[in-house]
Amino acid sequence: MGASASRQSQESRDYYAVLEVGEDATQDEIKRSFRRLALIHHPDKNKDDSEAATNRFAELQRAYETLSDEQEREFYDSERSSPVVEAVPTEVFEEIRKTRTKTQVPARPPERDTGLTAWYFSSFLSSSAWSGYDDSGKSFFTVFRLLFQRITEDEARFSRRVVGYPSFGYSNWTWSGSDPEHKKEGARFFYNFWLSFTTERDFTWEERWNPKSASHRQERKIYEKENRESRQKARRKYNETIINLVKFVRKRDPRYKLYLAEQEQDKENASLASGCPRRSAKERHRPLSGT
Repeated sequence: MGASASRQSQESRDYYAVLEVGEDATQDEIKRSFRRLALIHHPDKNKDDSEAATNRFAELQRAYETLSDEQEREFYDSERSSPVVEAVPTEVFEEIRKTRTKTQVPARPPERDTGLTAWYFSSFLSSSAWSGYDDSGKSFFTVFRLLFQRITEDEARFSRRVVGYPSFGYSNWTWSGSDPEHKKEGARFFYNFWLSFTTERDFTWEERWNPKSASHRQERKIYEKENRESRQKARRKYNETIINLVKFVRKRDPRYKLYLAEQEQDKENASLASGCPRRSAKERHRPLSGT
């Protein structure tokens, strides 16, 4: 499948169209539309055509999950408006998902000089990118462990400093690691590192001009300046793309969800121990009597 076909496939899943809202819709409008459509297309209300209803409902959930999060919506909008590139993201996506063993690493992408470009990651920003949360071939942990391993390999071609890049890990890893000596086998270590990711790649392939072809010194300086700006722009976009990907993954990581639940439980326990039970979220927003 070529780049054009890949982009068409992405566009066919226009999340704004799925939710029947405009691109300038507010969060309240998105929420109301999702609730209305969810009631219509819920599988329980369409038992005569449950399979189609299930697929439609899952699509609604994916669309709402993306557009209801400001950061994910911003990234989604930027990727939709970006120009078609020569990359074939779906090929890399399927290649990684088909990898079955824990040690097997997917082959290099077609662009051996550039590695994965920002557009490649669009295929992974959906819950349909994985199946299950164990360590099988297409699971959440296998897909993203191999994807971040691929990113690390691309970085290693430009710097030796990537040797210590942490792994995404496995389903049995805890949030903090089993003990201080094994903190690198904890999801927290992975996210702390990758949320401050800065690429080692130089993006020289983004340069538009060959300074040696300049007819005079001033023209050469202009070429060099524009090349530098092109590299910096591509570098910023790639860094932002990786960090957005990490945020997307963390939000769905069972290890992170468990950590948040434990933190909330600790707060509840501390509140009960102090004799001042915490009010529920609903109660906290309820006006006090007499005000």
